[in-house]
Amino acid sequence: MRVRGRRSDSAADLAIITPAEEPSVERQVEEGVLIVAASLRLSMKNRLIVRALRDGELYDDTWMTGALRGEIDDLIAEKTSDADRLENTRARAQSRRGRPGDPADYRRMDVHALAMREQITRVLTMRMAELADDRTFTDAIIAAAREAALDEMLGSRLKPSFDPADDPTYARERRLRINALKEDIWTAYVDRDWSTRTSFFVP
Repeated sequence: MRVRGRRSDSAADLAIITPAEEPSVERQVEEGVLIVAASLRLSMKNRLIVRALRDGELYDDTWMTGALRGEIDDLIAEKTSDADRLENTRARAQSRRGRPGDPADYRRMDVHALAMREQITRVLTMRMAELADDRTFTDAIIAAAREAALDEMLGSRLKPSFDPADDPTYARERRLRINALKEDIWTAYVDRDWSTRTSFFVP
């Protein structure tokens, strides 16, 4: 008697549970580019905040462009080193048979996976080199970092350290904080070097 609902071992059933094909190199590279872009935005945002609050420097487009290029060059060097390491690991694994003793003990069975990782890393490195000279990409990173830095600095300055509902003086304290912020903005505005720099608040 056949049990209703029981799965058979037919080829159709096995096909359903067979893992999907591994993502293409192109798809994984594009995902890598998205991760790199997010990392660059975060890094540049943090550098902008430190430069403005700790060093007292105004926004400088030339400095931002050079700093971003340095960040990308560092990532390219890091990824190139990773790809070379994977190539050497793959060459050693080619002649090693048997089961690995630990996750870092690569054997012949791992050669394909290592080759894929190396290829993805090298293609990503070339893609990053292209993006370093792409003004559309770099301008977008800088604009996003600048906006995030401004939001964070303003939010930190204006955020109350207490619950407004618990303190009747909140409205007065808030006006004082806003006035102090306006004074900071005005000071930065009148003191800036008009020949090379722009304020965060003036495009």
